[in-house]
Amino acid sequence: MRAIVGTVDLRTQSLAELIVCAERALGTQLMQERAVCKRRSLGLPSGRDTWVRISVSPAEAAAERGGLEATTALPSACRHPQWHQGACWHDGELLWRVEETELVTEPVICSGGMLATEPELGQGWWQHLAKSP
Repeated sequence: MRAIVGTVDLRTQSLAELIVCAERALGTQLMQERAVCKRRSLGLPSGRDTWVRISVSPAEAAAERGGLEATTALPSACRHPQWHQGACWHDGELLWRVEETELVTEPVICSGGMLATEPELGQGWWQHLAKSP
């Protein structure tokens, strides 16, 4: 799956080969009908009730933090999806990364990067947050 780094847009490419590579790397079937595709990442549930994220970046950005790095940086008492496994491979100028994490089924409070309104969170959520380091 070769592409020029500046023009990579997963929303406009066939993803069949990429999904097969990810399934092979993780040893699980991915549920393509529930995929969420963005420009440089693809997220979808697996057949073993986990979440899989496939991402692409320029190879020189290999030091970019992924799920494992982000997970290990968080205190264990802080609630977050647990990282299970991952793999990466180079394809020309591109670095492909696939990571499998715990599947979160709770509804999201914001689908974008910025809250526009105050979320309606229960008292238990705030108590848990207050106890987190």
